[in-house]
Amino acid sequence: EKNAPIYESVPAMLAAKEPIGCKKMSWRGQDVSLVCFHREDGKIIHMFVAERDGFSEEAIADLDKVLVSHDLETGGWVTDTHVYLLTGSEPGVTVREYLG
Repeated sequence: EKNAPIYESVPAMLAAKEPIGCKKMSWRGQDVSLVCFHREDGKIIHMFVAERDGFSEEAIADLDKVLVSHDLETGGWVTDTHVYLLTGSEPGVTVREYLG
């Protein structure tokens, strides 16, 4: 969507996927892009992209660790300009294989 953060650098496994949809949203006053992808098993993973300057170093320090939050597996990465977060669409949907 117009003026939404764009994704520029994604791991190869994710880059090979065709996005099935996207949306611009606001989170804590910051524009965030949501891009969705189908996994091989038909389940959906969500990728959130935001401008890095909206986050403290402390907030993104452990983003590269795969964690489970609210029964959803999450993991991410950071570039010089953006913060990326992957999450499964439902409990049991893993994202670790798309992180690099």
